[in-house]
Amino acid sequence: MKTLINFKDIIELNIMVQFCRLFSSITGLIIDINDIEGNHPKKYYTLNEENIFCRIIQSSEIGKSHCIESGKLRGMHAGISGRPDIHYCHAGLIDVYLPILIRGNHIATLCTGQFLVSKPTKKRFEIIKNNVKDYKIDISVLEDAYFKTRIISKKHIMNYIDLMTLIVNYIFEVEDKIIFLKKSNYSPIVSKALNYIENNYNDRVYIKDIANYACVSKYHFEHIFKKETGSTFIDYINNFRVSKAKAMLIKKDISSVCYDSGFNSLSHFYKLFKRYTGTSPKGYKKNIEHLIES
Repeated sequence: MKTLINFKDIIELNIMVQFCRLFSSITGLIIDINDIEGNHPKKYYTLNEENIFCRIIQSSEIGKSHCIESGKLRGMHAGISGRPDIHYCHAGLIDVYLPILIRGNHIATLCTGQFLVSKPTKKRFEIIKNNVKDYKIDISVLEDAYFKTRIISKKHIMNYIDLMTLIVNYIFEVEDKIIFLKKSNYSPIVSKALNYIENNYNDRVYIKDIANYACVSKYHFEHIFKKETGSTFIDYINNFRVSKAKAMLIKKDISSVCYDSGFNSLSHFYKLFKRYTGTSPKGYKKNIEHLIES
């Protein structure tokens, strides 16, 4: 099924920016969002956060070119397979590519890495040295950076991938629908309602208020909203709030998330969260914390 969301939409989403920064804060790893050509026009980390080894490699035009080409090929491979791609880059470190698939379309790729899975060795560095012999870089400085490169266990890598997959899927479960509805040819009545929900979901929202806002009767509004969106107004806003709550649960306590996402009681929040996700807010939060800490 075709999607109206594009790469520009993704990198401009405030929630994606927050996720990338939070992911880096939790894991200590940098993260990029590449387009399907391997380009990343917006960086979510500072130069000081980048692995020094990689910085040295990319100081060479040849090295930088190989990094871009490698990212493009691995990103395409991940998009085609529909699964995360974990591999040694041309310079010998581990990179991870997670495809962002929306309605079956490969729109972008989440990239993280610049680490090792086992202790660096002289033997391994000799291979790396041979691979970069034409880069015109200081090999002694590169060697020092290589032996200081962070080591991450395979178990932690898989947990980080699970965390990335979990959050990205939840983000685009709601964001794709929002953007799709915004860009579709909906009536002014429904367009006004969707904008109203997006801007006021964390407050009390009543059908009669939106009907008045759209200058139609309550009955007419309910009829046209369901006809054009395929959902009742109540079902749409409940699902919207639950999706927002999922993202908030990464770093907020359950009580705060309940009220910040627009629910006015914990019991009602628990009931609807379980209905739309199949798990409780506590279970969902515990799952995320387990992925982060294990």
